[in-house]
Amino acid sequence: MKVRPTGPRYLDIDLRPYAGKYIALVEGRVAAVADTPRGAFSRARRTRPRRMPTVVKIIDSEEKSSRASNVNLVTPGSSEA
Repeated sequence: MKVRPTGPRYLDIDLRPYAGKYIALVEGRVAAVADTPRGAFSRARRTRPRRMPTVVKIIDSEEKSSRASNVNLVTPGSSEA
């Protein structure tokens, strides 16, 4: 039996090039980049059809002043989806 690590998984990726964009992550790697969450999701599904991507918005420095972090998780029911 393979033991899986528990706890949060941190990304070791420089996200600055993606500021203001939506990225789709698959297995801790950037699978797609787009201007909309739907675009990032569909591009990631085309490139990796057997894996479910996680879509996040990378907040740019102008938006960051009003938010707590520079990554915003986008879920299907959220107002940004």
